[in-house]
Amino acid sequence: MVKNMIETILNYVNKMNLSDFENFMAYYFANVYEDTEFYIENHPTIKNVLLRLGYGFPERFTDAYIIHSIPYELYENPLDIPVDSPYIRKILHRVFEEYNDKIVFGNSSEYGIYDSSLQGIYFVNNLYGFPIEYYKDYLNIEYNKLVEEIGTYFSHNHGFIGHFGEIFSGVGNLDSFVSFSLDNTIALLNSYNNDVFETSISFSEGILKVRRCSFDKYITSGIGKVTKSPYCSLIAERINEKNEIINEFEDLINREPSESELEKFLTRYYKDLFGSIYDRIETQTWLKFPDIDITHKDRRLDIFLHNSIVNDWELFELKRIIPLTRTYRDVSVLTAEICYSIQQLRNYGRTLSNHAVKEQLKRDGIEYYEPSLNLVVGRESTLPHDQWRWLVSTNKEIKILTYDDLLSEMVNRLKAHTDFLGIE
Repeated sequence: MVKNMIETILNYVNKMNLSDFENFMAYYFANVYEDTEFYIENHPTIKNVLLRLGYGFPERFTDAYIIHSIPYELYENPLDIPVDSPYIRKILHRVFEEYNDKIVFGNSSEYGIYDSSLQGIYFVNNLYGFPIEYYKDYLNIEYNKLVEEIGTYFSHNHGFIGHFGEIFSGVGNLDSFVSFSLDNTIALLNSYNNDVFETSISFSEGILKVRRCSFDKYITSGIGKVTKSPYCSLIAERINEKNEIINEFEDLINREPSESELEKFLTRYYKDLFGSIYDRIETQTWLKFPDIDITHKDRRLDIFLHNSIVNDWELFELKRIIPLTRTYRDVSVLTAEICYSIQQLRNYGRTLSNHAVKEQLKRDGIEYYEPSLNLVVGRESTLPHDQWRWLVSTNKEIKILTYDDLLSEMVNRLKAHTDFLGIE
């Protein structure tokens, strides 16, 4: 239970865009140190820097917390994730400029007493899920190298007092602050959501709607199909509307609809059902290549979805609600109609791999590379889960989804955006 709660929090915070992540971390630290000898405040002039202030003997000291959101999803190898960037260097330069001649090391009487002396620099980033050794043996070292390099530059060019290498530097991340206090993090996330939010105003079909909203970071949102630029998806507070779509879909599949009805519904709500990673849909796409087709016919594809994350297309063939399996000599097997549909998809894949077909569809605006093949058919399997998974895995090139799978995924996606409102 605790593990699931932690995963929910980490997934939610990780999807925050840069601005929301910085605001939440400021909110988090301000509340963490609320009842201690320290207190947190935003830097008055440097964006994305927090100051932890405290009183020691004999001087007042300051720690600088630099909020650093890293697009680490772009890197396959964790050791390639950079902490050095013009953005971070600019912030460090401004911090050092402000605290020039206010850095105290060891016995402060050796250098005099300075108001708001800089004692340490900490980086707070959005990484999570990596082993503790990665943070200690790689990330912390890389941050320290950067701080020492820029600090040494200022020592040589701006007359810093003392030796810069003695300034303490550290790094924190999502894993560390959630682990520090799970209950406190849950409470603060709930409070933050109630206290800090954006507002979305829309006017559609003569109705004015005002909603609370948030934005996902662009890495989880995708690429615009026209501009090809990253964008942040708007997550408006549309809980009732989302639930209505779920209920409508559930009613639809319960009454055994036609393939045409299913296609219309899935086309209308494809992002809700398949996910926001898909930014474009094409339906009823003709493959008029009888000389290539195995039975020398023109073919018509049900749904083509563009996956903006991998920048490729995925084919979804829709079939009505039919039985998925039957028994043959006491062994569960896929029904003949399912097997026929799988073979049909294999034929589509064969046709789509032809260069002439690729070039024609590219001219029509569908440029694909290695399109995945998906069959959407039937309701939840009545077989034991291990047997169903084995049957599905025997057709590795075809992914078989049921309409109950789509319904469950839609419910889970909505839950991911609402769990933080009241995690139990």
